[in-house]
Amino acid sequence: MTNIFMGYASKFYQNQFNIGITKPSRLEIHIQHYLDEFELPDPEKLNHVCIWFDSENGMIGAYINGEEMGPKSYPGYVVHGGGSLILGMDQDRINAGGLNPNECYSGTIDNFMIWPRVLTHVEVLRIGAFCECPVDHAVVMTTDRVEMWGKSSYSVPTECPLMVV
Repeated sequence: MTNIFMGYASKFYQNQFNIGITKPSRLEIHIQHYLDEFELPDPEKLNHVCIWFDSENGMIGAYINGEEMGPKSYPGYVVHGGGSLILGMDQDRINAGGLNPNECYSGTIDNFMIWPRVLTHVEVLRIGAFCECPVDHAVVMTTDRVEMWGKSSYSVPTECPLMVV
């Protein structure tokens, strides 16, 4: 997979959870051996993407610019905690092991958040349209613990990028 904008590795699985863009307009999600794809309307424009999965019930889906894609069934692989998450690059081993410059993301990530639950459709719409984010997030972009390689830059958004509704 190339153009990966999020890679997560754990001690249980080296490519546990990856999200990237393949082909000009495909959003690709890998959870262990499972692969699913969703169509991006225009990868050159700002897209509000919310990916969700429920390992307990074996379901996965996405919201792209507020439109629900899925749900689809998947094998229900569990994403184990305690690993390392990298934005903009695939890692082939935990703690940034096996970084390959050919697997870098080229583009802008305006915001990145993870919740420990599946958000409701209304919550996803409120995030994209009004920047009203549920406060029980597990991961959010911050300015601490940032490492950069190559020609990259990093900043935390001062304004929330709104999707066009």
